[in-house]
Formats: sequence, C-alpha cells, structure tokens
Amino acid sequence: MTTTRCAKCGGIVRLDRAACPACGAVQTPQAPGASAPAVAPPPSAPPRRREDVETEIRSRVMWGDAPQLIRSELVQQGLRPGDVDGMVRRAVEERKKHYKSLGVRNVATGAGLLGLGAVVILIVVGFMEGQVRRMPVYFLFAAIGLPIAGILMIVKGMGRIKKQGEGEREASEVEDD
Repeated sequence: MTTTRCAKCGGIVRLDRAACPACGAVQTPQAPGASAPAVAPPPSAPPRRREDVETEIRSRVMWGDAPQLIRSELVQQGLRPGDVDGMVRRAVEERKKHYKSLGVRNVATGAGLLGLGAVVILIVVGFMEGQVRRMPVYFLFAAIGLPIAGILMIVKGMGRIKKQGEGEREASEVEDD
C-alpha cells in the first residue's frame, strides 16, 4: 500500500484516498504509474498533536494496515513506543468492535430475510393448495431467493463475529458513535 505525506499537516495519506484523514485537506491525485513521493518526514518536522496521531492510527487500522507497520513508522518518526502501542491497541479493539457489530447486523438481516422467505413460501403453498386465487410469478422467485440470501447473510455475519475483522480488507463503512 503506497502512502504519501499531507502537504498541510504532514500526516500519512494513502494514495487512493482523496483527503487527509487527519486534517481533511484535499490531496492532488497522481497520474497512474507515477512514483510516490518519499514518506520520510521533513528534517525539522514540528511535534505532532496526540489527537492527530490517534486519528492517523485509527484511519490506518480501519484501512487494514498492519499494526506492526504503523507502529514501526511512527516510532521512526520519533514518537514514544509506549504511547504508540497504546493507541494502536485501542484502534485494533475499535476495528474488532466494528466488525463484531457489523456481523450482528448481518445475522439479524439474514434472520429477517429467512422470516420473510417463510411467509412467501406459505403464500406459495397456499396458492398450490387453492387457498390463494392469484399470485404474481415473482413470488416463486422470492420463495427461493429470500431464504438463500438469508442463509448467506447469516453465514457472513457469523464469520465476521468470529474473525472480528481478520481477513477483511478495510472498514469503509465505519460510523461515528
């Protein structure tokens, strides 16, 4: 994953992002194939605010960057290892919490789809037994598709609850609490 420095605050910005996660400054897109600017901080970089460092760490962990890589880069920039370790640990826990809640939502959505599929199946069975006079053809597709989609959502949600973000590329739908 290629990164660059924000021209405004000096924070690390992924090249595939349009704005700096720390200060919100819009980044100039690079032409495809262009080499990325060096990631080393300027020699006389001003001390960074703790909030900016925490924001950078949270963003990079949510993007899926390896915590060890984040830690080593920030320690190389002169930050204290103990402080960085605590911030990275909190960001990793936040990512796990996000994926666990996302998994719970997936399971609930899957259960709802299964329930709706059961209702549609009852309507189709009622039609076949003559209790329902007219039935749109899409009910047949819904009777098959809804339970399958529900099962797939439940499986996906259970996997997210179990893994808590491991193997996921990035948490692009993170919501502020």
